[in-house]
Amino acid sequence: MRLSRRDLADLLRSAGATLFALGVLVLVLRRSINDDLSHLSIFLLLVAPATGFYTLVLLDRPASGDRAPTSTAVLAILAILLGTGAMFAFLNLVGARTSHSLYEAGGFTFGTLLAAYTASRLRVAYAALLAALAALVTWQVLWEQIIPHESAGTTRWLLLAAAVLLLAFAARLARKL
Repeated sequence: MRLSRRDLADLLRSAGATLFALGVLVLVLRRSINDDLSHLSIFLLLVAPATGFYTLVLLDRPASGDRAPTSTAVLAILAILLGTGAMFAFLNLVGARTSHSLYEAGGFTFGTLLAAYTASRLRVAYAALLAALAALVTWQVLWEQIIPHESAGTTRWLLLAAAVLLLAFAARLARKL
């Protein structure tokens, strides 16, 4: 199988960005376990590549009606994941207890909004999946806070309501893409 020059560049850009993001995550996880990094360092280590990746995505926007190239989609997904992690690091930095449900919901809401914007505006289809998953986590966390000891039946109804809302969002997004 022969790859064109453009496909090879796209593949190498995607692989390089993925390896870089994994390197950042390994560094953050390894150093945070040993308590070698401050909250500010962790935040900066996550927000810098997320911002860089998202800037590259914005510079490589597809023309109207076109879908994003594979490398742009990979960069967007990595930016969303690192950006959501940076939001949790920011909450730790300002002293918020990220183990509290509402702060957890706030972090995932940020991820949902970033992914939804990326999916609709930049035409990255996998970002819609990330937006739906982050919205589902936010939905469950919020309802767990509202109804502390919900039954299995209540959880099923809440998930069904979330599924209907996500289906409506997907139908609207499908018309755009």
